[in-house]
Amino acid sequence: MTSVQSSAAVALYCSGKCPGSVVLRALDVAVALREAPVWLASGFHSSVERECLALLLKGTVRLTVCPARSAVGMRVPAAWKPAIEVGRLTIRSAIDEGFEVDRDLGDPKPTARRPTATLAEHRNRFVASISDGVLILHASPRGKLDRLAGELAAASKPLWILEDPANQHLIERGARPVTPATIDSIWAEA
Repeated sequence: MTSVQSSAAVALYCSGKCPGSVVLRALDVAVALREAPVWLASGFHSSVERECLALLLKGTVRLTVCPARSAVGMRVPAAWKPAIEVGRLTIRSAIDEGFEVDRDLGDPKPTARRPTATLAEHRNRFVASISDGVLILHASPRGKLDRLAGELAAASKPLWILEDPANQHLIERGARPVTPATIDSIWAEA
């Protein structure tokens, strides 16, 4: 992705179930990222990711929204349209781009219109593949995002985690902790 956008691309993830202490810090991170010289990619599907997107749209950071479905025929929310019009937001779908996926997950249907857990896993792997590094706001222990984080760390993908006691399990496995005050370190490393 960096060859196209000429700046670091960072995947942004947050588990659906998220402790309150992480939610508040995650929103502070989103505010800190609004003017960042990076390209943020995410499904923006979990409630925290959606709240972050709303804050990010108020800034100048470039965004890629990756739905867990085909983007063909997808209704674009009105809040996204100004960012799309100025080239700050793109929509990319792993399904539409023929992303080669882990066969254990099964093949997604090329016309998938509704997100599923399997399509979300495909999407999350796609987002990681188009990114130079990964920022996780929270990954529930032993959850799907936690497993993906382990795979990415094993593959030496730069991995940052929001510093919070609820994220200690990923810090212990090598993810570098960040705070809203130190978030700018990610694009220096990505």
